Amino acid sequence: ACGKRASNLRPDYVTGKGSSPVEECPENVPVDCNLLLEATPGGRRASQNDAWVLARAGSSLVSMAVEGKVSESFGPTLGEWQPDSSSGKRERYSYLCEQLGLDQSIDETVRYQFLHRTASALIEARRLNASRAIMLVHSFSQVDEGIQDYKKFLSLFGVSGDVNQLVPVGERGGVDLSLCWVRGDKRYLDK
Repeated sequence: ACGKRASNLRPDYVTGKGSSPVEECPENVPVDCNLLLEATPGGRRASQNDAWVLARAGSSLVSMAVEGKVSESFGPTLGEWQPDSSSGKRERYSYLCEQLGLDQSIDETVRYQFLHRTASALIEARRLNASRAIMLVHSFSQVDEGIQDYKKFLSLFGVSGDVNQLVPVGERGGVDLSLCWVRGDKRYLDK
């Protein structure tokens, strides 16, 4: 629940065994827990994540953008998102690549949503002086639908990973960035 200690989160998913519990500490987060970033360059409106968490891992602050999924897609690929791009889209794409430390010649089959959500975790980390940022996919798909799209995104950083594994991808603009895919408990699908 927003604004309360999140006692039902498994801290070992994100911070590693033996770390202090992950606490949800929203700052300026609307009631529905969507993170509203200032419109990124090239955008016309604020950006949203499904949830955003400001957590503490030991003595470090962690900015975490959470993308929740069951069986829906991660949205358009870069190839679908960019055709005949407006100058605003080109500016936004350039900005996101810069935030992520990526070359702009990304495989067009990568999903745009991964770039956006990951950049949002980094942007908020810098804004709040957090030393770590995590983009976490919380998937309730019991067959890990979309995992191949996630793995393709990981490959942009020269890393690989699997379900329930925190994958460090290195420092980006003074913030240590990690990516994670967490499989949600299927009993919550029935509620």
